[in-house]
Amino acid sequence: ILLAGGLPGAGTSTTAYNLAVALASQPLRVLLIDADLRHPSIATLAECAAGPGLGEVLMNGAAAARSPGSAPPLLDVVQRHPEVPSLSILTAGRSSETSAELLASDRFAQLLAAARSRFDYILIDAPPMLLVTDAAIVAHSVDGVVLVFASGATSKLGVERMLATLEQQNAIVAGYVLTRYEDTEHDSSYPVYADNPYFEQLAPRRMA
Repeated sequence: ILLAGGLPGAGTSTTAYNLAVALASQPLRVLLIDADLRHPSIATLAECAAGPGLGEVLMNGAAAARSPGSAPPLLDVVQRHPEVPSLSILTAGRSSETSAELLASDRFAQLLAAARSRFDYILIDAPPMLLVTDAAIVAHSVDGVVLVFASGATSKLGVERMLATLEQQNAIVAGYVLTRYEDTEHDSSYPVYADNPYFEQLAPRRMA
């Protein structure tokens, strides 16, 4: 499952992390991947080592110091969450300005294939869709996409652009999350999920 927002500050990383913890507490075997190779944050949220991570795996560099010239096992750098045993984390690791090309590579597809056989759920945190193409690239390889919006921060045109991009990738929109929604009837410390009248117009649907 890919979690993607439109703009920075939507709370996508926090939503991905909290969802991963909730699923792993079932308990289910969950892998959380930080695919934001430009501005990663999952390592900080999970309080785990920042690297090596996805960047090293995709650039074949994680094992260079140990075995020069050899690529690391695809899941060799996965970390166990310090407090949630069923939650594994693949941090972003080494940053890269060519992240779109790395995420479109065969090696990333191989990583996902290897992870599918070991985990019940794979959650992927991606950069903002309206700024870079990374999330759209990953959307082509996942079973579903959850879009994350900060209340009042994303225009209707922005939402339409995101949906059009996902449609081009034949992606499935699995749901929506509205964050930073302040209402006296809700505890504002939690995100309000798609019970907002505006989001009822954007019911989950298969993109054709």
